[in-house]
Amino acid sequence: MTSLPELQQIIDQIGRENIWRPVFNHEHEAVFDGVGTHRDYLDETLGRHEFNNKSVLDLGCNLGYYSFLAERLGCRRVVGLDINPLMIRGCEILKKYYGLKRCSFMVADFTGDCGGEQGDIGLLLDFIGKNVIKKQKLAPVLLNLKNLIRSELHISLHTEYDIERDLKMGIGEFSLIYPDRFIKNNRFQLLDYVLSVLDTDWRLDSTISGEHLACNHKYPLHLVRKTSENQP
Repeated sequence: MTSLPELQQIIDQIGRENIWRPVFNHEHEAVFDGVGTHRDYLDETLGRHEFNNKSVLDLGCNLGYYSFLAERLGCRRVVGLDINPLMIRGCEILKKYYGLKRCSFMVADFTGDCGGEQGDIGLLLDFIGKNVIKKQKLAPVLLNLKNLIRSELHISLHTEYDIERDLKMGIGEFSLIYPDRFIKNNRFQLLDYVLSVLDTDWRLDSTISGEHLACNHKYPLHLVRKTSENQP
């Protein structure tokens, strides 16, 4: 990898624990491992959906793994957004290395203004997790998607979290942040919460497999905007 030294420095600054997906060379050998390497069906699921000639926003793009995949799946344009400037610099290095032309990247806090960027498809992968839940960033992001995404969403998440064990919070403390109807048996029903925020505009177009529920892996969900279904 010709840009390996600079990318190495960037990853060292970011911290390897914050790199979610592997970085591959041209021989498809992983030169940097990502922490999200468990089987979660994301690549296979995205590959079954239509990306040809569509625009994509990759929200929380990290080092661009799914931005690059979206271009290879045929999208006409993909914009990767991340709040960390070092991540964006790493994406630009990898874009040049891979010789990809339809990806661009920008620093953005997508709980708010994203510079007017919009997309047919939104990717919110490897983003929703414990810190996002505890820092109350989830609702602002989901609500902002109504202005950013026109047709489809791909989201990965755990369906639920044990509040005390996983989130390290007391039930009383947690219930001050999230409504009681999303707390069952001391567990935060994350999927139910996400769907409740999006329900007015979106419908779930996928199901949770028994295998996923047994393993509690992050699982890819496909949502379709209801208004887009009624357009000619």
